[in-house]
Amino acid sequence: ANYRFGWTFGQLFLDLIVSGSARAWPDEDVDPAFVGQESELLQALSGQLGPGARWQFVQYWTRIYGTVCMEVFGHLDWAVADPQPVFEHMLGGISSDMGLAHTADGH
Repeated sequence: ANYRFGWTFGQLFLDLIVSGSARAWPDEDVDPAFVGQESELLQALSGQLGPGARWQFVQYWTRIYGTVCMEVFGHLDWAVADPQPVFEHMLGGISSDMGLAHTADGH
């Protein structure tokens, strides 16, 4: 179940990077400790994604998943009545970092 859920984002990420629609992080920015302990899934992607992009995927996935978990378990209730803008801002940051265009409404 974890694999299927994570791979929903993973396939989108892979498609954007491989197509050149999005910018991958440079390989030299990767913590060498990460490369030595990657999962089999990420190692399997090494033919399509360099270590920078694989590290980028993990960083983005933890941001997305973490934000969703905070919302689901009510950990944002103390701060905001509606967590949707928090999630959208986080996605906007990821999109901007990847060099993806925003729509006219700012998303």
